Amino acid sequence: PLDVLKERDGHVPDAPNKEPLYHDTVSALKDLLKSLLQKELTPHGLQSMFEHLGPWIRSSKEHERERAVEVGATLLEFYRDKLNVSTVVPFYNLGVLVALFSPRCSDSLASIRLRAVDCAYYLLYIQLCYEGFAHDYRDEMVERLKDLKKGLEDPDFTILFNTCYNIAM
Repeated sequence: PLDVLKERDGHVPDAPNKEPLYHDTVSALKDLLKSLLQKELTPHGLQSMFEHLGPWIRSSKEHERERAVEVGATLLEFYRDKLNVSTVVPFYNLGVLVALFSPRCSDSLASIRLRAVDCAYYLLYIQLCYEGFAHDYRDEMVERLKDLKKGLEDPDFTILFNTCYNIAM
């Protein structure tokens, strides 16, 4: 975020004071969005959140994508943790949300790639909850996503390509 200011303005005045302010602002945004999601903790409520985040997740600007994917991961984790499914119902928007985050698994920034995998991880566990599995159920295939994250940190294109291929499988 501060790099963007430096690129735009040529310098970063009071940089030590801006970083905590930036983090506090993003934290407040996450808290606000979680409280809004809590009011409609349904697939529709979740979809509504991502209709607004979608343009930033798909942005051509790295800093916008980074913030949006970070906020998205926070919302999905919150949704998964708070979800209480009493009857087996379809999670109708799984495909739309996976389609939103899957391109980010091969993003130019490693931080975005890592958080996009977290989003896929949370989405798959949300789906399992809607299929009737308990919150504490652990699926071997979903857990493998966490193991693949190390390959997303590597700048070597071959390793990154192979990791993205393995995620798709």
